[in-house]
Amino acid sequence: MELDKKVQKFHSDDEDYSSYQSGGFFIRLLSALLDGFILGIVQKSSTALVLFLASLSGLPFNNFQKLPPTWQFSVIILNFVGSYFIILRPIKKYGQTPGKKILKLKILNDDFVVNFSWWQIIFREFFAKIITLSLFFVSGPMIFFRKDKRVLHDFICGTRVIRLKEND
Repeated sequence: MELDKKVQKFHSDDEDYSSYQSGGFFIRLLSALLDGFILGIVQKSSTALVLFLASLSGLPFNNFQKLPPTWQFSVIILNFVGSYFIILRPIKKYGQTPGKKILKLKILNDDFVVNFSWWQIIFREFFAKIITLSLFFVSGPMIFFRKDKRVLHDFICGTRVIRLKEND
């Protein structure tokens, strides 16, 4: 009697990103600009909402510095919430921010999977990118001359950015 053997597949060929092309300078820059634009709209809207609500309470509508600290703190919290839902959570879940999704880019770990810790994402997006920008004279040429197109924040955080194929 022949046993019916089932092969359990833990991943598909589509999930093997190791052969995908790396994201270059200009497409990554455009992605960052798109993300900044989207995040800016959300953060300006949340700030305007808090200022409007403050004006209903008789507080000055047009000057953030004149608001009491509790109102200022609420703006800061809303801005962090916007950053969470637009940048951090999509990277954790999909490896893509809205700008990267539009331009068909994906952030991966060095082992070509989307499996980030929260600290890795927060450090990459808020601290390591500042290092990259402040040392642009080093990181700028890296993306042009390295085959894998990785820059300082990719090395610091163990990440890479790839271009998805058209059918993904």
